[in-house]
Amino acid sequence: MLLLAFDKFGSQTTESTLSLALDGLRAELGYFIGYGDDVTIYTTKQSSHIQRHLDTGLRRFYYAPILPNETEAHQWRFLRPVTTLSTVASTADYNLPSNFGHLIGNFTFGTNQAFRMIETTSEQKIRERRQQQSTNGIPRMCAVRPKIFNPVGGQRFEVLFWPTPDAAYTLTYRYSALPSAVASLTPYPLGGEAHAQTILESCLASAEEEMYGSGGSHSQRFVACLTASISFDNKMAPESLGYNG
Repeated sequence: MLLLAFDKFGSQTTESTLSLALDGLRAELGYFIGYGDDVTIYTTKQSSHIQRHLDTGLRRFYYAPILPNETEAHQWRFLRPVTTLSTVASTADYNLPSNFGHLIGNFTFGTNQAFRMIETTSEQKIRERRQQQSTNGIPRMCAVRPKIFNPVGGQRFEVLFWPTPDAAYTLTYRYSALPSAVASLTPYPLGGEAHAQTILESCLASAEEEMYGSGGSHSQRFVACLTASISFDNKMAPESLGYNG
């Protein structure tokens, strides 16, 4: 029997027991490679070998290849989260999340804030507007730009608003998230139980290609599972966008 825990908002706080977490994926890879399925006895070298295929498999799943008869790669909906940004009066530039890839759509204001949508434009245009008129007010334009690359911390992004916000506004936006590797403190891959088998086959396909020099049964299974995963992901889209008058 599956026992579920819920927080005070009614959200499930435990992952499905059919999901594959870090140790489960490592055990499956270790068994296939020939190290056995007891993750507690792997040597440092064996663990590093397994982790390499785990990382490769996850990258291949998150950035899925173009399937036969398709013209572009699928964009996973679970990698397009919605979050908020709170402005501060007289502050124009804000750091975006560390896993920010790119902006999807536009920033919108909160409930009962009847302002026009914030137009997304180029960073140069924001600089030009600030040069012409440095003023505070309700933000009407924004631009995302990369920050100076930090070789230790990696690439980060920031958003610039014009006019400079004159008050605290709660802005909502969607973005493409950059996934991280699974680790002991974050053992579950993104996507959830529905994509567990696809992720496993992707990882096994990586090990299979190294062992035999080319793809085999696991590569074929990955494509089949990927097709099913994409079909499942597409069901998360609305069946109708509304009445088209």
